[in-house]
Amino acid sequence: MGKLCNSGTFPKGFSKFLLVMKLTIVLLLLGTTFAFSTTTYSQNAKISLSMQNVPVKEVFRAIERQSEFVFFYQDQQLDLSRKTSIEVSEKDITDVLQQLFLGTNNVFIIRDRQIVIGKSQKKIEHSDYAVQRVFKEPEQQLPVTGRITDASTGGSLPSVNILVEGTTIGTTSDADGKYSLNVPAVNSVLLFSFVGYVPQRIPLNSRTTLDVVMTPDITELQEVVTIGYGIQKKVNLSGAVDVISSREIENRPVNNVVQALQGLSPNLNVIVGNEGGELGGKNLLNIRGIGSISGSGGTPYILVDGIEQDIYNINPDDVENISILKDAAASAIYGARAAFGVILVTTKKGKSGGITLNYSTNLSYASPMHLPKPMNSIDFAEYMNLGAANDGAAAVFQS
Repeated sequence: MGKLCNSGTFPKGFSKFLLVMKLTIVLLLLGTTFAFSTTTYSQNAKISLSMQNVPVKEVFRAIERQSEFVFFYQDQQLDLSRKTSIEVSEKDITDVLQQLFLGTNNVFIIRDRQIVIGKSQKKIEHSDYAVQRVFKEPEQQLPVTGRITDASTGGSLPSVNILVEGTTIGTTSDADGKYSLNVPAVNSVLLFSFVGYVPQRIPLNSRTTLDVVMTPDITELQEVVTIGYGIQKKVNLSGAVDVISSREIENRPVNNVVQALQGLSPNLNVIVGNEGGELGGKNLLNIRGIGSISGSGGTPYILVDGIEQDIYNINPDDVENISILKDAAASAIYGARAAFGVILVTTKKGKSGGITLNYSTNLSYASPMHLPKPMNSIDFAEYMNLGAANDGAAAVFQS
């Protein structure tokens, strides 16, 4: 069995770890490497020892007591009872271990606070003490931060994809359009991309702050339009069709989609219904004004993702775009139901590139502004009897 630190056995599953360590030691021998080190704790810690004719195991314990180093080894690869003497003062751990294993078959690997002891096929002589960095030191990373905004509105852009060119290092902007990313080099190039916007490729040039303004891709936004039988390029589309995107309604402080449509499409009228302006009251939609069939001009045929639904059941934040078919050509697709126009609502679908969470709430309450002051029962009875007398009838209340 192997040892962990001073005593005890390895936990279950540790054999895989030992196999990895053995392979690492093979690489060590092929590179004629005696020790490895990185610019970490191992180079900063200093060891002082004064021990005479003690077992190697006691030296390990003394090192662990005065530092944060931990030893890993297998019993069959290390003679723990071998007596040794060592005198060092404020030395690096590499120098201490080189002196400790001089003339033995043992080699070691230092990774920060972990020291792995292995066994070589030949004894380590002084000429083998060249310290080489077989593991490449991690390149110094440069933290880069910034904010991404929309060129047309000036608002923040969330969920924008940011990628370091030529690598798999990337991130996305948060709800405020801000991002933070560690890049491998000061001359790295960042790639910014977002659906509906022109992609950008910007070299850092040693900058640590990079704010980006993204321009909407008008060609992409207006390329296709949802119609009754699928989608069609807008340049090939004939007929009166209006398209309203989610960007046009997302910043409106409204409770339903009908309120969000007000003023966005010509000839689409939003009329106060029979419920008036009461809480929860519904408005009526009308396209092309009042007709002769009904006094209200008739309501348009409303489809949500191809299914007839009440438009008031749709959350405005779930809308991707709305197509409004105004002319009589819609009747060729939907028949008599389209006599007063058609409103096609397309909801948002899942997208790759991170999670976006938006939260909004609306609170309202109602209370009467004025309440009448009721009279007492005696006055009420007297007024009722007076009214009856004026009408030539008998008194309502008898004394």
